[in-house]
Amino acid sequence: PSKINNTYLQWKLKKKWFNRINNLTIVTPSQWLANHVKHSYLKDKPCIVIHNGIDTSEFSRPVNINIPALDGIKAKILLGVAAGWEHRKGLDSMIWLSKNLPEGYQIVLVGGVKPELADSIPSNIICLPRTNSKEELIAIYQRANVYVNPTLADNFPTVNIEALGAGIPVVTFNTGGSAECIDDTCGISVEKGDNKALLDAIHEVSNNYRKYSKFSHFKQKEDKYIFYFYEGYYKGNCVKGENLELYDFMTGKVVYNNICNGYNEFSELEDDSLDNLQMYKYELKKDENNKYYLAGFNPVDK
Repeated sequence: PSKINNTYLQWKLKKKWFNRINNLTIVTPSQWLANHVKHSYLKDKPCIVIHNGIDTSEFSRPVNINIPALDGIKAKILLGVAAGWEHRKGLDSMIWLSKNLPEGYQIVLVGGVKPELADSIPSNIICLPRTNSKEELIAIYQRANVYVNPTLADNFPTVNIEALGAGIPVVTFNTGGSAECIDDTCGISVEKGDNKALLDAIHEVSNNYRKYSKFSHFKQKEDKYIFYFYEGYYKGNCVKGENLELYDFMTGKVVYNNICNGYNEFSELEDDSLDNLQMYKYELKKDENNKYYLAGFNPVDK
């Protein structure tokens, strides 16, 4: 390796040659990075933001895959996903949360922990290795209650929009562009490094699930494959013009049948009457006669 530091010379050359390009537009995946561009030697070049994207339909469709490590968990699952957990990804904050969360919460980390940090993980955190199966990852997202991203350095993390695509709210530090994909209908961002604020945000989101989650009869209007169960009843979200039926879950009898107007509706069931009922998210599949049957469901905190 050279013993001469050429950093400044390289910077001058890059500035010279990049600024000689007349028709140059800078594209960044976050507003945070775009703001940095405006303070660089490219500040006079046009800059546009195109956020990273995913196919949200892949994450919103129900995936019925059993995750043995999550079997039997009755607590609210706080999920974190990273390609190797370490300090920069927010591992210290996850450890802090595990020591300060009340009963009723379970932290699950997907992606593995760097070997040198493995001994620092408390026994009450479930660590899952990195998965190469998208179906399995989607199932894990859909099993969770809140996605927690305490990242300390990031641009526009795809994991946040994957979680939102799966219908779970996001709580994150306002780091880089991490908070750019959420608003007050689907999550909360707090000051970077403020673990207490992160904890308070988790409580707020998990205790007001209807407000922040896509899997709420107030918000979900289009995905006809997501269904809800309310202690004796279930209904299907449908596309405008399609048939909508409301069943008594225990007897299988149709108690409501109408053409969907494009919005969720509960017929005789008033919204207020649902507030004290347990909500479930579940999947319907078609049998050989092209009729729907219940293929499985999980409780959802409202």
